[in-house]
Amino acid sequence: MKATKKIIPALVMLLVSAVLLSTASYAWFSMNATVTATGMQVTAKVPDSLQISVTDADSNFGSTVALVNDGSISSLSEAIVPTRHTATTGSTGLPTFYKLTDDAAASVNEHGKLTGDHANASLDNQATYTVTNADFFVDQMWLKLEGVANQEKAVNVKVEWDGLPVADSIKTALHILFVDETGKLLLDWDMSYSTDQEPVDSRTLAGFTLSTATSTTDESSTEITPAVAKSIYAYAYLAGDDDECKNVNISANDLLKVTITFGVEPVSET
Repeated sequence: MKATKKIIPALVMLLVSAVLLSTASYAWFSMNATVTATGMQVTAKVPDSLQISVTDADSNFGSTVALVNDGSISSLSEAIVPTRHTATTGSTGLPTFYKLTDDAAASVNEHGKLTGDHANASLDNQATYTVTNADFFVDQMWLKLEGVANQEKAVNVKVEWDGLPVADSIKTALHILFVDETGKLLLDWDMSYSTDQEPVDSRTLAGFTLSTATSTTDESSTEITPAVAKSIYAYAYLAGDDDECKNVNISANDLLKVTITFGVEPVSET
């Protein structure tokens, strides 16, 4: 019998209050564009079958947790700007984020594209890009699967706007980036998925699976090995190289609120 897909709603509330405002022209928004931010608040909720912690892999698991920006990775300025990040292959650790230099920002045309010497610059070109630790939100969470022993499930996710009006000039440039603890890409969720689709479809976190406890039986006893939690980093950032990051004279002071819903499904055999 074909396995039936089972969705386990693990809800992560990402609340970005007064988001995306700066006082200058930055990144791939066109000249004189302004976007503002005053902070983020994240709440995660899961059912009994899926537990979540923001402490570590061994403690404080529950059905509701508050995610807080990880200050050891990001200082999260009150004025954030669009960014790019390094490749998420898992071989170089967690991604590094870059914003444009003032000179590069001044080269952005009305279509949100870099021009002149900056047009084809790589991230290591210091005339165009500079490292930033203040223009993205990040937190680490650990997920653990409960239930019948000896089960393995793939994990999927969807991200949806939570009913609040959001300026078109902002919403499709927002991305939620999911990586594992090595920095390997699991999914880069472009919020245009959530704008263009109704209902929003879940997408699989590439290569990320969870297993329940393991039960091993011999002639005299049964040994149970507890389920092992696995970690995910979630980044929220404005993608400067997103096709929608091109608006003229953007000014936004929006309350951005999204819901991240985790689910499980059979592991693909392909």
